[in-house]
Amino acid sequence: MREYYRSASDREVEEFIRNEKLKFENAEAFCRNANTYVRRKIAMINDNSILNKVAAEEIKKTAKTIGIEIAVDDNKIVIPEEKTTALEVIAFLDEEAYRGSFSNDLLLADSKRVLKKGKADR
Repeated sequence: MREYYRSASDREVEEFIRNEKLKFENAEAFCRNANTYVRRKIAMINDNSILNKVAAEEIKKTAKTIGIEIAVDDNKIVIPEEKTTALEVIAFLDEEAYRGSFSNDLLLADSKRVLKKGKADR
């Protein structure tokens, strides 16, 4: 449980911004807005190595299936300058954005617990 609540350090935020798989529209603003929620997402994304496991185009394609538009430029995921949209992308990368089963609303989870491990097709 401790891993879930781990927040990225200032150094980890800086490293995340420099990640070769990401392109920030405004890295300075993202860093400035990196509150506890964003830092937890960064820590989880780094810990799960999702950016190393899944190609940018595959992430974009998967996001589109639930209605999240992710831009890709030069095989890099674009993190938008607009805060709300950037948070959607970050939450999606941490597997916390999904469509409601009944409402079909796009939802952001505030926590997650694995009920049954899925087998990755990758």
